[in-house]
Amino acid sequence: MSQPRLVGLARLLFSLAHALASLLSEDAQMVRAASLAMGVAAWFVILPLSLASLITGLVQALGTSWGLFRHYWIFLNFC
Repeated sequence: MSQPRLVGLARLLFSLAHALASLLSEDAQMVRAASLAMGVAAWFVILPLSLASLITGLVQALGTSWGLFRHYWIFLNFC
């Protein structure tokens, strides 16, 4: 498994664990803590990493001979 897939799997498991803790717990503090943790992770981990992934992809596309719109299916992904 490549590194980006492992990171994506880790994010999925992190979110799943917090979602299950929120849904299955009867303790109000646990539900609130899990919800707050998911919000913090979304803003300070997932969003910056997603933007970094987008930026590095654009830099590689524009900085190589492959280009950004060399193939039609790449353009269709952005639509």
